[in-house]
Parts: sequence; structure tokens; C-alpha cells
Amino acid sequence: MITRLLIVLGFFTLSLSDMVQAADHPVNSFVVVELFTSEGCSSCPPADRVLSQLRQEAAKAQSPVYTLAYHVDYWDRLGWEDRFSSEQWTQRQYQYAQAMRSRQVYTPQMIINGQHAFVGSRKATAEKHITSELAKKPAVNLELGFSQQSDEAAELDTVHWQIHPLPPNAQLHLVLAEDHLKTQVRRGENSGRQLHHDGVVRNMQTIKLINTQGKAMITIPQDAKRGHCRIIGLLQDQNSMRIMAGKQLTLRPIHE
Repeated sequence: MITRLLIVLGFFTLSLSDMVQAADHPVNSFVVVELFTSEGCSSCPPADRVLSQLRQEAAKAQSPVYTLAYHVDYWDRLGWEDRFSSEQWTQRQYQYAQAMRSRQVYTPQMIINGQHAFVGSRKATAEKHITSELAKKPAVNLELGFSQQSDEAAELDTVHWQIHPLPPNAQLHLVLAEDHLKTQVRRGENSGRQLHHDGVVRNMQTIKLINTQGKAMITIPQDAKRGHCRIIGLLQDQNSMRIMAGKQLTLRPIHE
């Protein structure tokens, strides 16, 4: 069952950058913010803006907060086909619903570290959970780096990862996200609007972990601007969907 929820806008005077600058969070702390959204949903643009604000505030504060936007495909048949949508992202949202024992999925839905789910436009709720998660000391350390990063408009980059200790039931997701995207919507609930997106998930590779380290190839879409892309590594429990570790890499622009 797909349900649309009303937007609830919270008032919050303390910005994320203020909070994380004031916080003495542990080494290797992290927060992964996942938003399930769609260009066909009129309730989603406010949540998209919240995600962009969280990304900008985290970058300004140099805080380990990593933002991702998964464009689901169940809105595509309702007037506007989202060019970033994928059944894969819809299935990921259903995985969360199953883990959280929820009978429905909806947009916009925001999930923090795979554990805290709420309406994606509620920035105050997001900031509360971000502050709480940043204060926790992770039990697992994830290191991420480029073994090879192309200087050309290549479709593949090689990423090296290392995990210690290796937890049971864990899998590693390597997620390619692109910022600074725009779409002029011509049909559906957002018809006539230009939508702005950050953290749009363009590709995700899932690695079943056997060893504590390894390498993987990441596909870069031909239409993606490398200088606007990030690779986020998520170490996630396959059963509870709890994210146990997270790291981010920024792709180098072509001909830099």
C-alpha cells in the first residue's frame, strides 16, 4: 500500500552546522541520511530542500553527515516519469519497511542510519537524530579510498575498502550520488516546476563480505558530472538494516 502523508514543517532555530561544531563527537562517527523521494510527488520538494540544507550545513562544518536521495519508481505511472527513478531504490525502501515491520511505504520518507524513519520534510526531527547519532562511538571502522581514479571521462573508478572488525551479517554498499541536478517537470503533481536535487543516487554496488578488505569497480553514468559526484560506503546489517559504518569520497573533476 502506497500512502502519501501530509507535510509537517517544524520550526528549529539551531542549524545542523551549529550543533555539529559544538559537539565533541567520537572519531569515526558518522550519519547516513537517506531520503526516498520522487519528482512526481508534490510533497517531496520540501524534503528535497531539507536534504540539500543538511548536505550544505554538514559540508560547512566538515561533519561526517552523508546525504542520499533514492528516487522511487512507483510514482512514474501517475503522470511524470522521474528520470532518476529505479525499481532498485523502491525495493530498498521495501527492505526498510520489512525490517521496521511497517505495512506501507511513502514519499517523502527519511531514514537516519537505517534506524530512524520519519516524514522527510521534518528538518527538526532529522537534526535531532543526527545529533544523537554523531555522539555514538561506532563499533566498526570502515576505511575507503581510491585505488585508481581516472583523469578521463571514464565510466569506471576503482575503490579500495577496509573494515575492522568484520561483523556478521554485514554487507557493504558503495553508492554513487550526484549533487546540483535540475529537472523541469512538465506533467504530474509538480507540473511547471523546476526541481533541484542533491545526493541523487545514480548507482549502487553491493558487496557480500568475506574478507576485511578488497577492491570494487564503480560505474559512473555517462551523463554524470564527476565533479558533482560522491561515493559513499555504507556497512549495513542485512537483517536489521542498521548502518554500522559510513565513509565518503569525492570524485575528482575531469582535467583538474
